[in-house]
Amino acid sequence: MDDGTADTIVAARRAAVRERNAMATEILAGLGVRPDPAAPHLWLPLPDPWGVGQFTAAARDAGVLVSPGDEYATSRRQSAFGVRVGLNADVDDDALRRALLSLVGLLHTSPRGPNG
Repeated sequence: MDDGTADTIVAARRAAVRERNAMATEILAGLGVRPDPAAPHLWLPLPDPWGVGQFTAAARDAGVLVSPGDEYATSRRQSAFGVRVGLNADVDDDALRRALLSLVGLLHTSPRGPNG
């Protein structure tokens, strides 16, 4: 890897992450998302009346996996009213776009279940 191959691979991965963040920023505009262009994930805050568990389940039912924010809380008292959305290369750009659009659609509906 002394021939620069590693640098080339890293640069390509970073460029892909920036492109996916740009896509997510565009699709999720107006929803309070402030992605870090270098991070392969973003934080999606949830508006009332959505609960983290409700939204995570609804997203899963729609075929989109997100991580509940309370998995990332540093203490039991810390509130986590959002979900983590992965932007990694496990899915192609079209699938990511569809997933993000599904999340937007969910946010514009009312939750179902005991709290909604």
